[in-house]
Amino acid sequence: MGRLPLRCVLIIGVGTGVSASLARRLSRIGLQVALAARDVEKLKPLAEETAAAVFSVDASQPGPVAKLFLDMERQVAEPDVVIYNAARASQVRSRASIPPRSKNQSR
Repeated sequence: MGRLPLRCVLIIGVGTGVSASLARRLSRIGLQVALAARDVEKLKPLAEETAAAVFSVDASQPGPVAKLFLDMERQVAEPDVVIYNAARASQVRSRASIPPRSKNQSR
């Protein structure tokens, strides 16, 4: 099977974990990377490391996301792949914060 002709990836909701690792890896294999997050200041070191374009976006709102895609196409290229990694901290709970079930509770 041949390689997919991917050139450009957009990662929305970039943080310091998995999405940053993906940006590094995709950049190393030759893809143009674009990063989008609410706080673009925190993206500067990763953007420099990966030669990525940086965009500010509130991914919880449809209007700014639509504008992001227009800006991305104008400034970089149409993305071949979009990784949507945005989450609000209040929506994410670690397993440690979830109380364990008692032996009498059903699943």
